[in-house]
Amino acid sequence: MRTTSVAVAVLASMALSTMASPTIRDSEMDIKPQASDAYECSDVMCMMHCEEGFKQDEFGCDICECVEPEEHKCPEAMCTMYCEEGFQQDGFGCDICKCVEPEEHKCSDV
Repeated sequence: MRTTSVAVAVLASMALSTMASPTIRDSEMDIKPQASDAYECSDVMCMMHCEEGFKQDEFGCDICECVEPEEHKCPEAMCTMYCEEGFQQDGFGCDICKCVEPEEHKCSDV
């Protein structure tokens, strides 16, 4: 029984000494927060308004930069018709399958 307790004491001592002397200094360690770490964002105090909201940093916290609005890309109009004046456009400026109505030309009196 005494040999077992001496062996346990020696192993515990070795484990503690290994933990007490790290292989690299604390100042050289690059400590990054993990997803499980609690991180609380501070309130953003910007004197600006962003239509699309603020950009966020690597922790998901707002920073004082506006999110750029995404450029709307129009799908190709897949119409089986020909419009002499061109197609009408929707609110985004994209062609829709409706023809532009030709303008009436009125002759002026000469």
